[in-house]
Amino acid sequence: MKKLKMYVIALRYRLYRLLWRLKFTFLREKIPKNADGKIYLNLGCGVNTSREFINIDAFPFRRTHWVLDIQNLSVFPSNSVDMVYASHVIEHIPRANLKKTLSEWCRVIKPGGVLRFGVPDIDKLIAIYNASGKETESIVNQLLGQDRDYDRHCTIWNFNYAKKILREVGFSGEPLHWDVQTADLHAFKDKSNRDNSLNLEVTK
Repeated sequence: MKKLKMYVIALRYRLYRLLWRLKFTFLREKIPKNADGKIYLNLGCGVNTSREFINIDAFPFRRTHWVLDIQNLSVFPSNSVDMVYASHVIEHIPRANLKKTLSEWCRVIKPGGVLRFGVPDIDKLIAIYNASGKETESIVNQLLGQDRDYDRHCTIWNFNYAKKILREVGFSGEPLHWDVQTADLHAFKDKSNRDNSLNLEVTK
């Protein structure tokens, strides 16, 4: 019975992927051209985005412009992007590739441009864990992921770790918290809206 259930889940997943690929092929949106000429990337966008962004994902969602591995942005020249946005995708990058990937993102951002991101905040998750009476189930999904491919969490984040690694890969600014309610270019909801999200932005 369990094997049959797993087979049905796998089959449904393949059918969903086929459907999304057909939609992507025939209903793909054009690359946005913002009136101010600025270029914004939404990495690992899924279905959560707004029209200002060039949307990049490993899957061909309806509004995905590029189906790419976000660890490699070689399709974009150096110093060509005004902002890279990544909501709860950085923690999925393998630890061995993390610095190389963040350096790649830094490469495409213009001097003075911004990396804005959200990741699960281990400090907030520890608070949730303690408040639950130390029930591991209270944080397991946010700590580990693993619902499907591309959903395995590989790194653990808090502000101090973010500050350290961002400086190491080439960002010169001080990481600052951004608010999902007041930030520009965030008229949509995604995982950065979660209470346990560490939302930071840093300039190059």
